[in-house]
Amino acid sequence: MKKTLVLLALVLATFGAKAQSSLGVEIGTISGLSFTQKLGGRFAYDLRAGFELARVFKASEGMILMANIEPRYNLSSQSASTYYQSGTYLGLNIYASLPQVKLWGPKGSDAYLYTNEYLVFGFIPTFGWVVPVNERSYIRASAGAGLSWQKYKRLDGRAYWHNSFKDNSLTVSLQLAYSYRF
Repeated sequence: MKKTLVLLALVLATFGAKAQSSLGVEIGTISGLSFTQKLGGRFAYDLRAGFELARVFKASEGMILMANIEPRYNLSSQSASTYYQSGTYLGLNIYASLPQVKLWGPKGSDAYLYTNEYLVFGFIPTFGWVVPVNERSYIRASAGAGLSWQKYKRLDGRAYWHNSFKDNSLTVSLQLAYSYRF
């Protein structure tokens, strides 16, 4: 896994020789820092780290620590800003989260087995739309469905892995965020 990430970083760095990059903050279903690297033409990637809603339609579940990388292909070639690419895009959200690290929300218990997850990772193909607000800010919305793996740990210390395709289910991602670029 580490070799794959290093290889991906080297390939992206090679493409990024004549690219533009920007750092920003996002507030929404994902809140934290965001780094965007344009790779020339229609390609870009985003790196995000911060907190995301544990359940999109149930804010009482809290916000959990997360990080992701999302390579993107922008369907529109025109951009409203030098800081970001506006318009629609196709992406691949590769993410990891630590659900036990929460800003607020319930903690795990053996009574509710699926609240004991402490490591989640996966990938979700996404379709998104970036709407410009001004030169340095935009609103981003995306939706997708993909696969995830969760590691659960019971309070007695036993741990086990679960994945979404064992249940013939997909992990759904809905994101809405306001971003300001520096």
